[in-house]
Parts: sequence; C-alpha cells; structure tokens
Amino acid sequence: MTRRILQQPAARFALLFLLLLAARVPFYFTHHIQEDAYISLRCAENLAQSGVYGFNPGERVSASTSHLYVFLAALVRLAAGDRAFIPILQLLNGLLFLLGTWFTSRALFTDERQVLWLWGLLSILPQSLLASYSGMETSLLVFIIGWLLYQVSRGRDHWLMMAALAILPWVRPDAIAYALLILFWDCVKRKRVLWAGLTAVVIGVSSLLIFNSLYFGTLLQQSINAKLLMRHPFTISRFADNLFTVFVGNAGGAFSPFRAEIFGRTGILFGSLVLIAMGLYLRRVWSDRASRITGLALASITWLVPVAYAFGGVLYQWYTWPPAIFGSVFLLALIVEWSTGTGKWRQVVRWGCVLLMLAGLNAQMVFSYVWGTKEFAYRGGIGVWLKEHAQAGDKMLLEPAGYIPYYSGLYTYDEVGLVSPQVVNYRLAYEERWWPEFVMDYRPDWLVQREHIKHDKTYQGYTLNGDELEWLRENYRLVGWFSYQPEDYTSSHFLASLHSLAEADDYYIFKRIE
Repeated sequence: MTRRILQQPAARFALLFLLLLAARVPFYFTHHIQEDAYISLRCAENLAQSGVYGFNPGERVSASTSHLYVFLAALVRLAAGDRAFIPILQLLNGLLFLLGTWFTSRALFTDERQVLWLWGLLSILPQSLLASYSGMETSLLVFIIGWLLYQVSRGRDHWLMMAALAILPWVRPDAIAYALLILFWDCVKRKRVLWAGLTAVVIGVSSLLIFNSLYFGTLLQQSINAKLLMRHPFTISRFADNLFTVFVGNAGGAFSPFRAEIFGRTGILFGSLVLIAMGLYLRRVWSDRASRITGLALASITWLVPVAYAFGGVLYQWYTWPPAIFGSVFLLALIVEWSTGTGKWRQVVRWGCVLLMLAGLNAQMVFSYVWGTKEFAYRGGIGVWLKEHAQAGDKMLLEPAGYIPYYSGLYTYDEVGLVSPQVVNYRLAYEERWWPEFVMDYRPDWLVQREHIKHDKTYQGYTLNGDELEWLRENYRLVGWFSYQPEDYTSSHFLASLHSLAEADDYYIFKRIE
C-alpha cells in the first residue's frame, strides 16, 4: 500500500516537502532570529495593532527595507496573535523558501528523480536553513526568484510573471537587480525586447517610490537613507577591499557554508569551488540553448549581485545569502548528475552527500543554538530588563535597533538612523559630533551603550570633549551593566563551552537624572 502510494509523483513530492520542513522545526526553538529582522517584525506588529506602518507606534517611518514582508508579517500577526506570531511567520518563511528551491530545481532538471534530489540537497544547506528560519525577507525573495527562473526555463510568458517582476522591488529595493538580470536573459532567450516585462519592473519601482512619497514623505526607505550616510567616495582600492570582504573575508566570504572565524580567509576556496562548478555545468549544458540561458541567469545572480553590493559598500552578510544559495546550485546539479543511476561509485556519492548534509545540519544546529542564546537570551534579556524598569512613554537611544527595542517596547532612536529620521538629520547637520548634540536636545530617558562609552567615545568613534562629558555625567547615571557570561545560561560545562564560541559586547545602561 505504502509502496503503491510512493509511486505517485505527488506523494513523493509531499513526503520530501514534509521532511525538509520538519528539518527546520528544531531551529525554531533556538530563537535564532537575525537582529535586523526584528525591525520588520516590530513594524508589522505596529501596523497590525494600530494601522500605522512605522517602527515607533503611531509614527510613519519606513524603517523596514521590505514593505511586502512587513505587510505579510502584519497579516500573520493579525491571524496568529502575539504568542504565535514569530513561530508561524518562521513556518511560513520555511514554506516559501522550499517552494522557491523547488522551482529552482525544476528550472534545471525535468527528470523527477533529479529534481527531488537537487531540491533536497539545495534546501538542507546550512545557508538555506539559516535563510529560511532567521526571520528575514530572504525566503520571500528566494521564492519569487525561483519561480521566475522556472518560468524563464519553460519559456512561459503570462501576467503572473509580470506581477512577480513588479513585486520584486517591494520585497527589497535592491531586488530590482534580480528582476533586471532575469528579464535580460529572458530577452536573450526570446531574441527580442520584452517590453511587457520592462513595463512591469518600471511599474514596480514607480509604485514603490510613489507609496514612499505619499505615505512616509520620502522617496527612499528610511533604512536606505541612513545607510547612504555610511557610503564613502568611490575609489578602486576601496572597491577592491569591498570585493575582498564580500568574497573572501568576513568569516569565510559569501560562499562559506558557515560564517565562522575558523574559516578565516578561506573564502577564496569556496568561491573557487563555485566558479569551477559553474564552468563545468555551463560547459555540459552549452549545446542546449534553454539550459544555457538558465545557467547564465543563475551565474549572473551569483556573481554580479554581490559585485554590485561591493560597489555600493553594502557588506551585510544576509544580503549575499540568495546569491550564495543560487551559486551552490551548480555544484549540487553536477553532484546530482554524477550520482543518478546505478553503480557502486554513484552509490558512494549519494551516501557521501547524505552524510555531509547531516553533518552540516548538525553544525548549523550548534551555530543556531549558540547564536540564539547570545541574541535572544542576552540581548533580548536586556530589552526585558528595560521593560521592567522603564515607565510608560520612556524613550531610549541605542544601537542596534533589533532585539532590545523589540523586547523593551520603548520608543526608540537608533544611532545609525535606520528607524529614526531625527538621527539622520542630526548626522547630516553635525557630522561626527551629532551624538552629544542629539542627546542634549532630545534628552532620551535611557541611553544603551556598548564598550566605546567606557573610553568616552560614541558608536561612530567621536571622542566626547570635557564639556560634553561633564554634561553627560550631570544628566545621566549608570544604572545597569550587562556582560555575556555563558555560565548564566546553562549549568552544563559542555553547553557553556559551546556558548563561549559566541562573543557579545558588554552593554551599559544610563538613566536620565530627573
């Protein structure tokens, strides 16, 4: 009976889908959410509760980079309520991610066995797991890109594809690059300009800018306005440094299976492996025009998007998750082809892949457990402490704007300006010494600072002068100091040794003197 059921393609799809989804469930209990995800989550909660899209209640500020993700999360918040909000959203992200990798697998293969094999390998990669449970909009992005790649590979052209191209800018403004790359290769495949697709992208960008202008009073999202202040004049040397950071440095580079210091500068090895696999794959499919176009589209996503980030100085790790995941497709597709069929060595390859995937799954679980404790229990715990000690209507100034504001519930100014137009205005007006001017003018009730304050420095590196320090000491007093100690979160020596793999800054809490 069971064997007869599993002979049906739909049953095999459903079984693998459930297995891949079940593999993600344990990660939800680690509470490993990306810091910046809490900006979108807080915006979604405010939208669901008050009907106003903004980071602070009742204040229209486009703090999230992804409007579409905020709208989706707000619907989940309305349907699931407070306690189930984040777990249900993580589950939905997992579903979207798996559908995205399914469509990607079908874009490369037509044989059902190869599709399922590639789907399983691609979906269980450590970076795939991280992207699908960490609370970011990455799953939504992977879903839409995977679906578009599938449509291009099949030569389809209908209104849903146009809608997806128009939606991408709403997922993230930088997703315009993905839309244009996919559209370009679709034009190459069809040997004509696809005016409908170009119109869809223009509509998507235009509608985003119009919405921002009408609702928030600014063309670009607040998070983008703040990040633009961190841009430096373009130089070849700085661009080269950024390329090195994206592909080689930053704990293993974009293609590293894990972002860990043990990988150091070995990112060049991972990048070389992806490049070699890409060359082998393209050489194998070159004679088939449809497969060649799909491969070139994936190749351009893998390399050109991170290069664009390096050019713009956007070096955040989570931005390179989609290119890294799509880049791994080339190696995995070759493995699938080499392992499909009968024979002793093919069986060895299959079991080797299974063992490697299980090892990666367990390693990612350790990483998620350690990181989740450091972020959720430690930083989130600081937010809970503030909630218990603050009064209704209190305001605070800090960086970063994720865990602590979310779990404190306090009105927040962040020192980068991601959620605070006021901070961006002061940074423009006073440049490096904006911080003391802002604190003196706005007088937030709470200052949450890191190690730099011990050396009389601000987050951006400005050294407070004598008068500024005297004013600060007269108006604020230190009321709390938090330091990450693994022993505070477990009595097990083994688990404490795992926790020690994660480093966290000390936090100093200052209260305004009444």
